[in-house]
Formats: sequence, structure tokens, C-alpha cells
Amino acid sequence: ATPHLSVIPRAPDGLFWQRLAGCLRLEQRLAHSNDIAYSLGQMTEIAVRALSPGINDPKTAVNCVQSLTSCLSIMMRRQPPSPYHFHIPQSDTNDSSEKTIKQKRLAILALVTHIPKISDFINVSLGEIRRYAAADLMVLKALCQAMVNLNYARVNSAQQQTLLHELHLIQRAGEENLNYQELVDDLVAMCEQAKQFILDNDAQHKHFIYVSDFEADIRQALQTQSS
Repeated sequence: ATPHLSVIPRAPDGLFWQRLAGCLRLEQRLAHSNDIAYSLGQMTEIAVRALSPGINDPKTAVNCVQSLTSCLSIMMRRQPPSPYHFHIPQSDTNDSSEKTIKQKRLAILALVTHIPKISDFINVSLGEIRRYAAADLMVLKALCQAMVNLNYARVNSAQQQTLLHELHLIQRAGEENLNYQELVDDLVAMCEQAKQFILDNDAQHKHFIYVSDFEADIRQALQTQSS
């Protein structure tokens, strides 16, 4: 795809170091403007504190899950930046002769940066909440619903597999930590319905509603009485 890419090691010139220095900014602490994971971590920290035994406020944690889901939905639709950064030597940019214009510019691969994937952002936000909410059915069901909501924003199969993996971890957390079997069955049923919904190729054009076995029995009983 890039036949003119220079792969021979070459010492950067002064212009390269000037441009590199202009891209670096050193601060004493992380900032919202240049670290998305830090911003997500701030919201995650609120949820984790709400789940502490001294506070025990799962409703706040659920609100944080919903806010994080909105942010992650936007991120899933965006194309991540390229990790490859090229440098055009000064000799190629300053020479404006007709011969140089007809030739292709020499691009040197200067930097390869680490670009976090959407799975990394989900793990440090919703995944962190899951680890602290393993014994709270309300929050676990909110996380399950979050996977369904994120499925509406996915753009490729890799993101789908990420959601299914996180859904499996949510179900496993409930199975290992919830106190009553009825609660475990409720969570497992919701996770299974969510899994089938995510695997549906036309899921992004449908609406997901979880109906527990208890609610289904009540509806059936009411319909029987009315008939």
C-alpha cells in the first residue's frame, strides 16, 4: 500500500525534533483534555465509591453506568487515529523545482504510538465497576443493559465480541457472588437474552426489553383471568 515508504534507518533532522517537541506536553497530573481514559476514570471512581460498604448507593452507580455508556457509544462510532506518524525531511519540502514536484515525497516512519482499543476503555470503566458490584444485582443488570445499548453503536465484529466477552464476565460475577439462587437465575436469564439480542444481525433495528420469568408468569396469569 505504501511502496515509497522508507524502511532504511535514518537519523532525524532538526526539523523533526522541533515538531516532536511541539507535540509533547509535560504536566504534574493527568488532564481531561488529552486523556480520555482519565475522564472515564473520574466517572468510574464515583461509581466505585458509591458501591463502598460505608455509602452503599447502587442507584448512583447505575447513573454512572448510564453516563459511561453514552460516552462509550460515541467513541465506538469514531474511527481511531492511526498509530503511524510520518516525517517528511526538510530537503523534500523546501525544494520547489518542477522535478521535485513530479516525484513522490519521501515519507519516513518516525513514530509508532500505542492507540487504546474500545475494549480497553470498556475494561477500565464498566469493567472496573463490575468488579466492585459483583454482589449487587441492580448494578449488574445495569451493566448487562449497557452491553445491549453499546451494541446499537458497534461498527464491526470485533466490538461485538468485546461486548459478548464483557457480558460473560457480568454473568459469571453474579453466579459467583449473588447470595440467592433466585437472583442468580434472574441475572443469568437477562444475560442470555442480551447475548441472543447482540448476536442478532438485525439487532440494531430492534428494541431490547428484558422480561423475567416472574413477570412472564404474572402477565400470563392476568391474561388468563381476563379471558
